[in-house]
Amino acid sequence: MNSNNYRYLNKFRNYILILLINLIVISCISISNSTESYEGKWVSLGGNWLLDIDSNGEYTEYDFTSISCQISRTDNIQEFGDRISLSNDTLKIKRGVIQYSYIRSNKDYELCDNKLTEEIKNDPLFNFEVFSSTIFENYAFMELNSINWIELYEVSKEKMIKKPTNKTLLEVTQTILDEINDNHGYIEPSIEYIEEFENDNSVNEIGDFLISNLVSDNHMIDEYTRDSRIVRWGKMNDSIGYINVKAMFLISDLGITQKEIENLGFERAYDKKYYSLNEGEYIEMERLSMNETMSKVMNDLNGFKSIIIDVRFNGGGQDAVSLELLSWFNDSPKLMARQSLFYNSKESPTWDIIIESQEKHFTGDVYLLTSQQTGSACEVFSMGSMVLPRFKRIGMRTMGAMSTTLEKELPNGWKFSLSNEYYRNLEGEYFENQGVPIDYKIDYPDDRQEFFRLVMEDLESDKREILKAVKQVEN
Repeated sequence: MNSNNYRYLNKFRNYILILLINLIVISCISISNSTESYEGKWVSLGGNWLLDIDSNGEYTEYDFTSISCQISRTDNIQEFGDRISLSNDTLKIKRGVIQYSYIRSNKDYELCDNKLTEEIKNDPLFNFEVFSSTIFENYAFMELNSINWIELYEVSKEKMIKKPTNKTLLEVTQTILDEINDNHGYIEPSIEYIEEFENDNSVNEIGDFLISNLVSDNHMIDEYTRDSRIVRWGKMNDSIGYINVKAMFLISDLGITQKEIENLGFERAYDKKYYSLNEGEYIEMERLSMNETMSKVMNDLNGFKSIIIDVRFNGGGQDAVSLELLSWFNDSPKLMARQSLFYNSKESPTWDIIIESQEKHFTGDVYLLTSQQTGSACEVFSMGSMVLPRFKRIGMRTMGAMSTTLEKELPNGWKFSLSNEYYRNLEGEYFENQGVPIDYKIDYPDDRQEFFRLVMEDLESDKREILKAVKQVEN
């Protein structure tokens, strides 16, 4: 080897050595940032969550109120992947489209250190107090709905004191959710109590998936759907494509086995798998599944002059799924709304909601069918369509349940939810209790079952009414 080659080889070795040292240093810094810098207690700006993170990144998430504190989840912060970040001593965790912010806390949170006895966990009166505290400290629309909370609380507590049973607890909590007019509010007892309270004489109702499938079967002259149980698509006539989206969730394959479905039923099996996952991880799985589905849809429908998207029977799901769906009808990223959370009797800082775009997006006219049964995340889809110029909304105003659900659990294991989020358009308006407006009205009954029966009894009439509305809007 000549001297020039030797010097060159030496320089090359030195270069590689320096590069490796830099990579090791950067890696160490990265590891340090991912654990030690997150160490400590962090309280959320909205939602009443407490994160306690140790030096190894192991965390305990607590769900707390002014009178209670219980463990919600334990894991390592690595499960958040790139959805967790630290900026100016504010910890941020992205779950779907919501960017939860946490600030450091030096409080003791003594309630979190005190384990509840089984007797207290199952005490109906204590569970009522935890439920009431959660509502009072997190519900965003007391003022909007003119709620006299003190009066409602005292009347409800009196009923509980008179008869402190689980049956009374269920009746009282359901009444409170009805009284505060929370469109996202629900209370779900544990399985043993669901069986106890089930009414054998209940009337069989028409389900949203059933009516949605009947409409799809009738309205498409050629169906192209494949590998999809939630989104169906095909040809309505020679110039109009048709997409029916039954929900903004249940799209991803969570690895649920047929045996689990047979033992638990699909919904319970899905819920069990869902609750075992990190929320952000689950939402991303749903978004990616919608992306895969819409890629197939666009391959089949991109040649049509226009597309009808039917979400009249879609009660919601995940906002991230709605935004993914919108992206397939958008040519460039667009700001559609701003979000914030109810926190300490006021609003948290806001964050932007952006509709991304897809390279193979649809460029024709889009007619969005909505009704009073179009709710929650599907209303986000309807609201987003307002900033996309080729969209026209036909039918009725949506449900008016825009706020993302804040899901909680009582000490006795009962799950419940409430609204604690503000969703405003670019003009600062929010459509809570009002619904997203339409461009052309088709008059549907307010009652859910009456509406479903009306459509089911004359599917051809429903189809004619839709095509008539599209023609009117075109002209």
